Amino acid sequence: MNEGIAREFVNRIQNLRKEKGFEVVDRIAILYQTSEQQLRDAIEQTAAYIQHETLAVKLLPADMPDETADILVINDLTVKVFVTNAILG
Repeated sequence: MNEGIAREFVNRIQNLRKEKGFEVVDRIAILYQTSEQQLRDAIEQTAAYIQHETLAVKLLPADMPDETADILVINDLTVKVFVTNAILG
């Protein structure tokens, strides 16, 4: 179950990378916030995979206002994410 959530999370992050104009080789930082324990557990348990696949040097839980975050829904679970250039993040 966690692997499936992680794959979908990676897919959504990759789409955000494209939308935000990141180059294929750009390192990023991912901040996330969710009240969904299942989603939080899946991200934490597969963090190395997620970071490897998305070229993220940081994958951290963080509180963030809605206006700075992108909202993702994965298997009916909601997570707010903020993707930024790793140099800035």
